[in-house]
Amino acid sequence: MLGESLRDPSGVAGAAGDEPGLRLLPVATVFQTEKIVRPVTAECAGQRWETYEIHMDRTWPTASVEALHTVWDGGRPRSEGTRLGRVWGTNLHGWFESPQLRALVAAAGGLADHRPYPQLWSQRRQAVYKAMATQVAGHVNLDQVRRYLGL
Repeated sequence: MLGESLRDPSGVAGAAGDEPGLRLLPVATVFQTEKIVRPVTAECAGQRWETYEIHMDRTWPTASVEALHTVWDGGRPRSEGTRLGRVWGTNLHGWFESPQLRALVAAAGGLADHRPYPQLWSQRRQAVYKAMATQVAGHVNLDQVRRYLGL
């Protein structure tokens, strides 16, 4: 969507055809029938983290652009994503896991004073889930819920 064009010759994402993109990045995208979902290790600004790539397209630059990060897929490094000024595009999910990367994104957006929560999002999320479970267990008769569910 951030690029110059979106082509869907087979109608994978809706009606077949071509649509203009937002033209914020010099890239073109073609939808494909194969859905790519794979774990990768990503690196950006000296930070490495485990994440995953998910998409049903092939995107390539139409002009010289800077890669957003490097990913290792099966032990081989490759460039992924596109960066042009303050516009960044990627097929990776979990990009905001690292506090350092959240600070990098905020600074690129002009929020230099932003102080991200210092914990990895996955750790923070688990702490929130655990606190929620403790609250539910303290205020709900779980034996009745288990019986109702046949557990």
